[in-house]
Amino acid sequence: MSSPYPRKYWWVVLVIVPIVGGLITIIPMFLNNSDSSGNRINVGGDLQIMGTQVILNQLEERTTKADMKELESSISRAINLVEGGFYKDAIPLFEEIAKKAQAPAIYYNLGTLHLLENRLEQAHEAFKEGIALDPTYQPLRLNLARLYEQEGRITKTMEQLEKAPDEAAAVVLLARLRDKAAAGLFDQEPNDDILSPNDTPLAKNILGAISPQSDIDFFKFTAPVPPRDILGVEVKNLSTKLQLRVQLWGTDKRLLWRNAAYAHQVTRGQDIHHVFSALPNRVYYLSISSLGAQGKYQLSLSPKRAFDSYEPNDDILTPHDVEIGSSITANLMDQADRDYYRIRSSENAVSVSLENSSQGLQPQLQVWRGDKSHLWTNASYGYQVTPGQDVETSFATEGEGTYYVSVASLGGYGKYTLTLTQSQ
Repeated sequence: MSSPYPRKYWWVVLVIVPIVGGLITIIPMFLNNSDSSGNRINVGGDLQIMGTQVILNQLEERTTKADMKELESSISRAINLVEGGFYKDAIPLFEEIAKKAQAPAIYYNLGTLHLLENRLEQAHEAFKEGIALDPTYQPLRLNLARLYEQEGRITKTMEQLEKAPDEAAAVVLLARLRDKAAAGLFDQEPNDDILSPNDTPLAKNILGAISPQSDIDFFKFTAPVPPRDILGVEVKNLSTKLQLRVQLWGTDKRLLWRNAAYAHQVTRGQDIHHVFSALPNRVYYLSISSLGAQGKYQLSLSPKRAFDSYEPNDDILTPHDVEIGSSITANLMDQADRDYYRIRSSENAVSVSLENSSQGLQPQLQVWRGDKSHLWTNASYGYQVTPGQDVETSFATEGEGTYYVSVASLGGYGKYTLTLTQSQ
């Protein structure tokens, strides 16, 4: 009599067979990190190493059969180390192979392994030696481009990518960089002097690099439309060794500011911050260079929107209308700022009160007649008013008419509240 168990557990077959089939498909992916052809080995991110057969194919025309056997053994050992993740140990083997045989894939592998170990100078040397051997070998161009991108040298990155049109990764990366270049999101050489600056958008992060140390990058930007605003210059140092020098130049290319003139005035890896009052629609220039070492940086030029809601009211011809009996809170964003207000009175006297909300502001309060002739001021010089001081005054009106009140700074800047009332 046959056993009932095979019939009873027939469903087990339906469960196990798909699982086994799936494992048969998946397991090789864990055991082998090569691409489907076995010609390239993935070693991290977008980087790959050329397999043994690729190198042997390139050596076939350049090497005798006697030498090929010895080379094949050395190449296989190096590739085995790569597949095991021992990249640092594979480097000296490829260096020995490069001394005995000439093939672009050897230098490609050597440069890529140096790149994985962050040995950028050695990677440069290997990639350039490979290109000198075969300028048409596009994988070398692609990885040299990746190296330039890592250093922040985007123009050189794009030059190399353009020479690798058959590498899919190069096409994708080049398209992305062209989009960023059109948006002005990184510095593009040549921009080594103030006559050939990069046009730079505001409120964007611009990636740049000082390489070599003698490099200097110039940028040109235009201040926002009125009202006048404060602009912030921030240069984030992306290198632990780079000593940044940042300089600001006016429309006439005259130096307005710099963070340092000598290396001892700035530390390695230091970020640079600066704010300045920018005239509306005015062109300015910025230069970034090195007082020591080389490296990458990130530049941003940010409007601070430091002006108040009553701007523009910087002169007596463009005052802001204020009603008697009201209070307004405004601010002087710097010592060059000046606020004008216009009032209309039908009473005998007007009281003006300025409540200072800043510890540093030394306010100058002035009153002007309707014909714009001067009527009164609390002070003409900074020593006549203390920082943080409040100001009050009353003036007799000459019947119904127009008057102007101005608030300026004799030192410092900050917020204030202006109150206008009728008085007896």
